[in-house]
Amino acid sequence: MAQIKRVKATSIRPHGLSYSFTLHAPDGARLVGFDNAHRAPAGSARRKRQDQASDHWHRTANDPGRPYAFTDAETLIDDFFDEAERNPGGTRHWSAGHRSGRIEEVEMKTARIQNLRSLREEMKAAARGERRASSAVGRPSFNSVEAVVRLLTPENRRLLALIRDRRPQSVTELVSMTGRAQSNLTRTLAKLRAAGFVTMKSTGRRKMPSVSVKKIVVEIDPYSDRDHLRVA
Repeated sequence: MAQIKRVKATSIRPHGLSYSFTLHAPDGARLVGFDNAHRAPAGSARRKRQDQASDHWHRTANDPGRPYAFTDAETLIDDFFDEAERNPGGTRHWSAGHRSGRIEEVEMKTARIQNLRSLREEMKAAARGERRASSAVGRPSFNSVEAVVRLLTPENRRLLALIRDRRPQSVTELVSMTGRAQSNLTRTLAKLRAAGFVTMKSTGRRKMPSVSVKKIVVEIDPYSDRDHLRVA
């Protein structure tokens, strides 16, 4: 997931940018993250006094964060993608974590199949002002058609159909409907949610799953990797 926008410059965001770049595994766990939503834990009282900027990065899901020396947006993009590619699951999990395609619930839209290298160059060009940022930033996408096929197993398709037809009011109710272990079902729902196929609505302490797609049409270009998805 990649988000960046201009904000008023402050002591914690002296560069006037608010950003969050994260790579997630199919189960929703964060693999790598760069953001300035909060300050990284101070290693000492002296560091806490001196370092007011909130720029930091996370190497793992449990990493509380370490200070990041922000220089400019283009360098930030390179640093994020370098870490994503170093991560053992980085390129393998990009299909679930990256969000810049075009997936809508009602109207049929086209979603690009985009690999890490292509996305890196696109984002750097936008940072340099050479092109406009994609209007689809923040929505799910995939790095290959194979990633979609691997996710839509027969078991997962039956699960999506069950959610669509029986409309469970909670994950616990869905566990009863499927007979699957809650831990296993929760992991699957996280993958489907990361891909944009399922949404989870919070109702009190309960989370109610619902499907967010009706149809997926794959268009394969046999001469290049410029495949497309049309999702409704």
